[in-house]
Amino acid sequence: GKSMNTSYPHAKIWLQITPQMFTSRLLRGSRPLRADRGFYQRAQVITVTRSSKSENKSLARLHPNAQPHILYSSVLDQYFKINVTGRALRTMDKKGGLDAYLLTTPDGVVDSALGRLIKKQIVHKLQEKYP
Repeated sequence: GKSMNTSYPHAKIWLQITPQMFTSRLLRGSRPLRADRGFYQRAQVITVTRSSKSENKSLARLHPNAQPHILYSSVLDQYFKINVTGRALRTMDKKGGLDAYLLTTPDGVVDSALGRLIKKQIVHKLQEKYP
C-alpha cells in the first residue's frame, strides 16, 4: 500500500479508514469520493447543461466548493487539516465546534468516513474520562 507521511499528528486516523466505511448513497447528483476524507455535509457533484450564445449545448460538472481548514478537537486535544464545505463550517459554528458537530449531527448528515472515525475516537475518549 501507500506509505503515509507520519509527520502529521492525525496521520494515524487516515490509516484507519477502510473501504467498508465508505457509503454508496446517491441523492440528487453523484457523491464525490473525496467526501469520505472531509466534511462535505451531503454536497453532491451535479451535472448542468450550459448554452452558448449560438445555443450550442454542453454538459458541465459542478463540484462542491470544499476548502482546507484546520479544525481543533478539544476532547482529543488535536488539530486536523480537513477539507470542509461552507455549509459544514457554518453548522460547526452553530453547534459549537468540531466535537459538538460530530456528537450531535446524525451520521447520515455528516456523510464522511473520516467524520465517523473521529466521532468514534471522541466518544471513546469521553467514556474513558466520564465512565
